[in-house]
Amino acid sequence: KQWYQRRVRGPELFAGTIHCLVADITLLPLEIIMNRLHLQGSRAIVDDVLDARHVFPYLSCYGSAQQCLEALVEDEGASSLWKGLSAVLLQYTVRIAVVQTAKLALRYLRPSRRDHNDSLSVNVEK
Repeated sequence: KQWYQRRVRGPELFAGTIHCLVADITLLPLEIIMNRLHLQGSRAIVDDVLDARHVFPYLSCYGSAQQCLEALVEDEGASSLWKGLSAVLLQYTVRIAVVQTAKLALRYLRPSRRDHNDSLSVNVEK
């Protein structure tokens, strides 16, 4: 086994996180449509989010992704394409917090190895 030491820089880590966040937000409507297509024909029940005392069956029959999109926008409005946005934002908030905490912990534990250009040492096996 050969071990290589690679420097992972803070800005590169942050840029990668922002890249993934933008991709997840951009593809969220397609994920909603995909989930709706997978749910059709199943015996799924859905909570009434506003009332919280009732559940109702999820009944749908879509012929294509375009038909699903049109029905979704017509029945629930265009904002329904972004229903999972708060969960995505929360996920990335936690991700950034964990990375920043790890960087601070490593700086505290290894002050002699601290670099002036904000880097973090990671061993990568190839």
